[in-house]
Amino acid sequence: MLILFLYHFLTLISGKEFLTSATIRNNKLYTIFQENESYSVRSKVYELKDGPIIDIGKSVKTYQLDNNFVGFDIELLDVLDDSQDSQNRLWMRAEFNDNPDEQGIPSYKNWVGYLNLSDMSLKTDSSFINFPTHENFPVDKFTVNTIKNEFGLALYITGGHIQAKDKDEFSFSNSFYKYNFTTKEWVDMTYLANGKLKPLILHKSLVIYNRYIVILGGNTKKSKDELERLNGNETEYKFNSFYNLTVFDTFTNKWENVSIKPNVFDTSVATLQFDLFIAVVYNNKIIVIGRYIREGMNFHVDVTPTIGILDYNSKTWNWSPVYHEDGSKYNSSIYADIILVYNDQLIMPAGILKYIYIYYY
Repeated sequence: MLILFLYHFLTLISGKEFLTSATIRNNKLYTIFQENESYSVRSKVYELKDGPIIDIGKSVKTYQLDNNFVGFDIELLDVLDDSQDSQNRLWMRAEFNDNPDEQGIPSYKNWVGYLNLSDMSLKTDSSFINFPTHENFPVDKFTVNTIKNEFGLALYITGGHIQAKDKDEFSFSNSFYKYNFTTKEWVDMTYLANGKLKPLILHKSLVIYNRYIVILGGNTKKSKDELERLNGNETEYKFNSFYNLTVFDTFTNKWENVSIKPNVFDTSVATLQFDLFIAVVYNNKIIVIGRYIREGMNFHVDVTPTIGILDYNSKTWNWSPVYHEDGSKYNSSIYADIILVYNDQLIMPAGILKYIYIYYY
């Protein structure tokens, strides 16, 4: 099967603001932005129609939401239960990105609220979910996944930084928490699950088949022996390969390490260390696009982007270039932190809105 990716882009935001989160609900693209200096929060909403999204910039509507979240990024919690209230709400959380205490600014650590889609107002409300505040719960660099299946609706927190009490020091964690939306209880799964997760940050976690949480990439600390052997061109971190996966089975509560053997066509890709990348699930296949490639202490932008597709059932990666519509290869960098899927298009909101068509032959 040949997969052809066609690439397009259009202007989305200015240099005075940064994108923190985005989601698609009811044929609309909801994006959350914050200003670089004031951290004021606004939402830009785009109408999505059948066919190419190249003209959606004409449909944008901007809503000012709040001005107080200094030191925190506002992240969408893409959770949709069966209640009517949830249909009209986009739940959000605040994630630490600076030290607001030093600035004399109130902390929004573990803040939860929602965007009311009826009037586009931002509300503080922790009745749906209330995040723990103890020191063993991660403060940033963790991932959030929701799974809804025959066992109910649950949210999972994986990895990230934890902060010691009364200290500014952060450490890698192997945190693994589960929130049950029925009982409204948090369960620390770190040592309850069979197997163990290594402490890690800057990873991605994706859900396939409403069952498996697949951990991709990320940084883990090297062992004491490895640190003692470091030379000047090495970091103290290890970058997890896309060919060595950590997978959690929510049916059996078991961690598993999955090794994927590179085929003859992608041995060069298998050795790459993707320091930053974006990932999404499409038809229960995982799609990744690398942004930065690490080589020792140095990293460089992937200027000839390649898209990888993981078929978990066959345990194989397939890699494909990106092409312009005229058939030429796309040879520029892709700067994006978020990737979404809509009507066979990979949408990447960023400084410019980018999207890629997916064609199967």
